[in-house]
Amino acid sequence: VHSLLHSCAPYGRHLDEVLNPSEHVKFVRRWNFFLHKLTRATSYLSMHNYGQALYYALSLEHDERGMRRIVDEASSHLVTSLRCGSPPDSWSVRATGWVVGAALVFVVTSGLAIYRVLKGPDAFLRGSGRGVALAARKSSKQW
Repeated sequence: VHSLLHSCAPYGRHLDEVLNPSEHVKFVRRWNFFLHKLTRATSYLSMHNYGQALYYALSLEHDERGMRRIVDEASSHLVTSLRCGSPPDSWSVRATGWVVGAALVFVVTSGLAIYRVLKGPDAFLRGSGRGVALAARKSSKQW
């Protein structure tokens, strides 16, 4: 019965919104009979009158099939549609950003490591501003 009440949830609708007024009246009547018969079945079970409890349990199955038929008929008129322009999930944007950032850090650090191996241990000092300042100091001492 729970799945019956929430059968329109994948469409983003509540059952009351899907049923037209005449179907809604039929469904509510079936639902009320269902609850009444469920109460009667449990009370007969508590009194150990299994014959009457079985009668009401089988009658419950009949009402459940009737409610299912009403809901299936109403949900057959539903149509799904896709909406463009919906914002992406925030977790997916964050996860993509972290993956791209990690990949960028990996590429830069591996490139620098390869550069060090190929050019020697002082490769960074020669190309940076610090190396230029050291070269300027050395050249000023020579004059």
